[in-house]
Amino acid sequence: MSVLRISVVAGCVAALLAVNAAGASANAPRWWLKETGSLVEYSGTGGLVEATTPETLLGEGELAVTSKSVPKAEKPISNCLARTAQRIVDPAEVALPGMSEVEQFEIACEKGTGSLNAAFPPPCSAGEAFEMIGSVPWSAVLEEAGSKIYYELPEVTFTVNCLKSQSSAKYSGSLRAEVKLGRLRFLGASSGELMDPENSQTLNLKGYDYIQPLNYKNVRASTESGTSSAAFATNRGPFESFEVSWR
Repeated sequence: MSVLRISVVAGCVAALLAVNAAGASANAPRWWLKETGSLVEYSGTGGLVEATTPETLLGEGELAVTSKSVPKAEKPISNCLARTAQRIVDPAEVALPGMSEVEQFEIACEKGTGSLNAAFPPPCSAGEAFEMIGSVPWSAVLEEAGSKIYYELPEVTFTVNCLKSQSSAKYSGSLRAEVKLGRLRFLGASSGELMDPENSQTLNLKGYDYIQPLNYKNVRASTESGTSSAAFATNRGPFESFEVSWR
């Protein structure tokens, strides 16, 4: 059984919220959780519990990694498997959006993870298996755009490890995923390009990360107002150390 230890620095979260506070409104997007057996109303947040105390989300998904390498006969795309872990919470100030601290974001691209393994983000060679390891922790915040809610990661860095040559490179940038019920949808280049500054090569992610709360049936984001019976811990930062384990 693997054990993941997570420790989040509250100051990092506070800095991210300060950046977004100027644009926050009474209808800021917030995290909502469904309890098993509860009936969720068609509109509003009836049947849901607001995430006013931190809740752990574990995620697994299928992501396509596309590299912008020198064109080959085959499209430079690899179908990969992802694993994530994070903790979400809605701030006590209702005008502020929901936030998250990501403590694991790893992607494996190799034989068996999908039907295609043709991406080759430098320094990896064409067809070489590789992994992407996020240099976490990262801070994320919800943002509304039109009729959709997005999950904003303003600053991320991945280390791309080439598994045969044992070489590596760092790719950095920002990511923006659409929030759907129980999943985050990455939209390829429109969700953000990650770049290796040493060779100006880029890559992007497309697909779903299916996120599951530990203590609830599912999770979603909404701008609808509502009332939650959960109490917010005001005598400490919104996050504290916690431990997650899985088989």
